[in-house]
Amino acid sequence: MSGGHGRRYRRERRHQDDPPISRTMWTQCPECGKRSFASRKKANRYARAENLRGMTTYECGRNPGAIHLGHLPDGVIAGQYARDDIRRGTLRRPA
Repeated sequence: MSGGHGRRYRRERRHQDDPPISRTMWTQCPECGKRSFASRKKANRYARAENLRGMTTYECGRNPGAIHLGHLPDGVIAGQYARDDIRRGTLRRPA
């Protein structure tokens, strides 16, 4: 490794044709009224652009295909169950 000190950060590659990151990336979910994103990638990009820490993406229970942003449940933070179990719909306690 040549050059400076410290960590090297990997930059997100942006293309010239990509739209700017803005508040227009979301729509309102017609079923529950929350902010809705077309994909997890767009939801995560929005969270980074707005500096929203501790947020996770999840699929709407009423509108399949709609992605929302939300805080991690206390059970995940406390280690009672895994984050992946939420996405799969199974909440098993770790062994």
